[in-house]
Amino acid sequence: MKPFITIKRDDYEFRISIPVIVVFGLLIGFITGLLGSSGGWLISPLMILGFGYTPIVASGTSLFIILVKAVVGGTTHVVQGHFDLYLFIVLSIFLPIGGFIGDLIKRHLKNRIVGLILGFCLLGVSAVILIFYFIL
Repeated sequence: MKPFITIKRDDYEFRISIPVIVVFGLLIGFITGLLGSSGGWLISPLMILGFGYTPIVASGTSLFIILVKAVVGGTTHVVQGHFDLYLFIVLSIFLPIGGFIGDLIKRHLKNRIVGLILGFCLLGVSAVILIFYFIL
């Protein structure tokens, strides 16, 4: 759908439809707001499969999108009193450490391997959700 934006990098170029980005942005925002999730599980596959981005660029972009969503959503929950300070402190210490280690490892992997890891993680999370909500 027109109009398009063109994104040029050293070794690749993308043409992405602005209306498609707007529609998917609203849809993913609605779904993740409804479910209370970060959205990376939807944003990264969309960027990789729908727009042709490499898994590394998709994950980096997705993380920045999640940052913006986290600030907005987190502020809303603090104001409403849905906040656990102890859990926040513990996770704020260890999640960045794990993220840093994961990023160091990711730099040494091929894009295809990163994509496969993402797919298996999504499959695993889906299986756990289905088991807990429909079987247990």
